[in-house]
Amino acid sequence: MAKRKKDAGYRAAILGAKGVIRILIYILIAIGIIYLAGSAYTFGYAVFNQKPISAEPGQAVTVIVPDGASAHDIGKILEQKGLIESALIFTAQEKLSGYKDALLPGTYILNTAMTADEMMAILAQENTEGQVQVTPQEKKVDENAIYDKVEQDDSVKADAEQAAQETDIPAEGTQE
Repeated sequence: MAKRKKDAGYRAAILGAKGVIRILIYILIAIGIIYLAGSAYTFGYAVFNQKPISAEPGQAVTVIVPDGASAHDIGKILEQKGLIESALIFTAQEKLSGYKDALLPGTYILNTAMTADEMMAILAQENTEGQVQVTPQEKKVDENAIYDKVEQDDSVKADAEQAAQETDIPAEGTQE
């Protein structure tokens, strides 16, 4: 009879432990679902609620988009230049926008007060207002036009000079 009491107590303890473990597993699953839902909401909010990095007037930044750059590569460039918060969010915005696969290589002047849509319009060359025009036939860029657009901003001037050197585009008025 003592053995029966011992077996019954043991079984009750095992069932109790299994119940506690089962409840802990359910709690962990619920916490995981809540975390994933919160992350998805935060990501979606960032994609659809476009905010510029800074308020007007912002800071002009020269950006060089190389040939063959994907939307994510462009996003990484923009993130490094301080124009956007996340390359991943920019990639999602590009895929969901009317600019999907429309971003073109080139040298652009963007501003920290622009939204991602405004930047994509410039990168797709749909909005060329304030941009330096490069003629494909001559492949020449007027460095003075770049300097006029950014008004005495030394960091942008340095970026523009670097852009001219990296893309092998001679400044206007120079001989090849």
